[in-house]
Amino acid sequence: MLPASLAAQTLDYDLGVSNQDITFSKGTLISGDSVRVYARVTNYGSKDTSGYVTFYKGDQLIGDSQVVTVRANAAYDDVWVDFTVPTGSFNIRAEIKGASPKDENPANNVAISQFFSPLPDSDGDGVPDNTDNCKNVANSDQKDADGDKIGDVCDTYPVDPTNSPPKNGGTSTNTNTNSNTNSNSNTNTNSPSAVKTNGKTATNTSTAPGPAAALNGGSTAAGNNLGTVGAGGATSTTSTVALAKTATFSSSTERVTKIEIKRISWNTFDFSVRAGATDKAVAQWRFGDGQSGGGLKVRHTYKKPGTYKVSVEVTDEKGKLTKDTASVTISFFNPENWRLWLLVGGLLLAIIIFSAGMFRGRHG
Repeated sequence: MLPASLAAQTLDYDLGVSNQDITFSKGTLISGDSVRVYARVTNYGSKDTSGYVTFYKGDQLIGDSQVVTVRANAAYDDVWVDFTVPTGSFNIRAEIKGASPKDENPANNVAISQFFSPLPDSDGDGVPDNTDNCKNVANSDQKDADGDKIGDVCDTYPVDPTNSPPKNGGTSTNTNTNSNTNSNSNTNTNSPSAVKTNGKTATNTSTAPGPAAALNGGSTAAGNNLGTVGAGGATSTTSTVALAKTATFSSSTERVTKIEIKRISWNTFDFSVRAGATDKAVAQWRFGDGQSGGGLKVRHTYKKPGTYKVSVEVTDEKGKLTKDTASVTISFFNPENWRLWLLVGGLLLAIIIFSAGMFRGRHG
């Protein structure tokens, strides 16, 4: 069934958008992911027309789409904006604006989607928590060498599917080998052949002193030689190698929104904001004079002197909202203010007229 505006064929210019026409570039929405939001704009009128769509997340501005020209008689075109999926449920509002020629049926110019509940992604690696094998450490490759469903980056024993610590109280003994295993201490014993001296058999058991090989991504080993005397005069030297794991620390820098202001002229300023280390954040500005704007860096010109409170709200790629405010003052007494020169010119003119009148009065 065709929309009434099309079936009646009474309107020349009628762009419309419906609730089900709002879609995303990805079928699964994951918090912090970058996607595109689409809206399908249909021309129900009998003549070609153009316009664009402004997108909102609830009441929060996302941005404007490109301008499109749509052919008459139910032709359509898709418009879009880039969007960072937030945490928590949300919906999208799409509103047709800038129709040219003017839209004759504004009743179908706004569409509101259903509510969406994105999947959480605690470490921001693009893999949702419900399938992530390491939820708190980013590992988009999901490598799992031992197949124990624990990602290698957070697996204490990445090549042991049983995740069992070494036996014998944490001590591993290797005979005739120099390999070190992941254990608290390691004793290497190397027994050469026995030789006879003065009719007696002497056995020398020893290990090379000094550091053992480092393993486990930065573990270090220190050697300790212990000498003993066995039965029959035999001597034995044993080297016990203790492994000390190197602790790994991670830190994070809290993203702080801070307004930076640069004066371009008397009444024109560049406002910018740095939101952490990403350019995927969305910034919405209010300049204190009833005007607003969007972008991490914007330029604004005030129309008259005064003190204005500037505020910004920044939403990062994970949907986190931060805010900041600042004030700018535009002085009336500035050489670039044309109103000042108009006032000065008026005063000079008044003085000249007054002086001329006084002169004529005295010599009249």
